[in-house]
Amino acid sequence: MSKKLQYFIENLSHLSPNISFLYDMIEEIENEKQKEKVVVPIFNYFEKYPDADLGSPGPLVHFLESIEFYQEELQNSLKRKPTAHTCWMVNRILNSNLEKKQREKWLNFLRLSVQHPEITEETILVAKNFLEYQE
Repeated sequence: MSKKLQYFIENLSHLSPNISFLYDMIEEIENEKQKEKVVVPIFNYFEKYPDADLGSPGPLVHFLESIEFYQEELQNSLKRKPTAHTCWMVNRILNSNLEKKQREKWLNFLRLSVQHPEITEETILVAKNFLEYQE
């Protein structure tokens, strides 16, 4: 793994929410090989700050969406601890052209998120709004 990716992971684990710094950090790694190595640490960051304002959708979401397999890790994160940003990412997926089976799978993730024992009140509201919109 490159030094830039290691630096990113180390700093992200200690960084409080700061959108401008996140943009700078992402800019440093967006062209790195093996950038998929930071996917799980980013989802862990979302889980650490479940209701933080990290942009609309922000640099971390845009970066994750540029990585092919992020959806699998998104599902894992939703199972661990749904957050406003992970629910928002599901909504973005639901806004795309999906087959009926895929659409239902992602809707179920939102439904399950609302009942998750680790979810915050703010994230419940976010998830319910997305569910209402998508259903």
